[in-house]
Amino acid sequence: MLTTAMRTTWSPSIISLLLSNAAAAVADADAVVIAASARDVAAGLPTSSTCNGVDDDYGWPRFNSNADFDVSDLTGAWATYFKSVYGELPSDSDNFASTAGGSSQKRRSTSASSSSYPICVFGAFSVLLRANYDAAGLNDTSLNPRHMLRPVDANLRDGDLFESRFGYQIYHAKWAPLPDNSWVEVIHTVVPTEVDGMWVWRTPGSGVFANLGRTIVFPTPRDMSKVHREAIEFFSRNCSRPISKMWPQLESDVFGFCAREKGYDSVQFKPQDGKVPLGDFGVPGLTEIVLVTLSGAGESCGVSPRAGRQTPLRTGWGASRRCDCVRVHTDARCGLMPRAPFPFNVIGARPPMCGVQDQGHFWD
Repeated sequence: MLTTAMRTTWSPSIISLLLSNAAAAVADADAVVIAASARDVAAGLPTSSTCNGVDDDYGWPRFNSNADFDVSDLTGAWATYFKSVYGELPSDSDNFASTAGGSSQKRRSTSASSSSYPICVFGAFSVLLRANYDAAGLNDTSLNPRHMLRPVDANLRDGDLFESRFGYQIYHAKWAPLPDNSWVEVIHTVVPTEVDGMWVWRTPGSGVFANLGRTIVFPTPRDMSKVHREAIEFFSRNCSRPISKMWPQLESDVFGFCAREKGYDSVQFKPQDGKVPLGDFGVPGLTEIVLVTLSGAGESCGVSPRAGRQTPLRTGWGASRRCDCVRVHTDARCGLMPRAPFPFNVIGARPPMCGVQDQGHFWD
């Protein structure tokens, strides 16, 4: 069983217009993300491009064919890493294409131009899974001289490797939104605030894919009191359902029902304006996405087993395989958010997300 455990100090869930100043109330806690069974894990990288148009690799390797993994002990270590995360290496003729309907299918080709190669570590990844990376020996500087951890500060530059609670990360100083129907690798933290809609981090390299469907992009203002405001106003406008004034129902009404009613499947948020290093909520290199057709309400898989649906999350090279999802639930004391932000820690969260919030005692 391949299970990736992450820790974070921030939930990738909105603190709505009324609550944006209370974002700091989210406590540090363990968070378990999507897990796929070994039998369903095959090699996988972003479907748009494994180099994403970059010319400078910043010292990170570029693999032009399957044979490049047999050149040295270092390239062999990268092969071990990719296999442990994605299950296998693609052959030189493997190619994957995303269909307009959001499914992914594998096709064989003898044309070099349609191969899955080249694979560029800098161009394709922002997250390197720490346990897998270390187990492959890539943290050994005598083997991998590129393993030079940088401090997380304003001096981070393209290609710098740094450590965060999401594992190792490769810094990218540029960001671009993804187009409709893109498959994107994500991390989801199980939190008790997601009644409707599923908030994820955009993390190329996680090995778990979600399809964006029809998507829309909004800014993340420098002023935290205005965070998500433009998106809230847009989705609230002419929504046919009355929007709750209570949290967390308000955010679920807006980024669940109202967003779906306007015909969207996902919402992308840009990195925070003027933030250096680039990122959101003090987390370098990561940005938020809301998957509005899924539910994160105590679920790690996006759908309830009672709904009779399989998770639409995918794994495999180019999102080519179904995830066998391991369901993780929040604990009785709400885990990442044991108390609602003020003033709802006093007047009560609606709906209560766990037993502690159900008691309505802000002192518990």
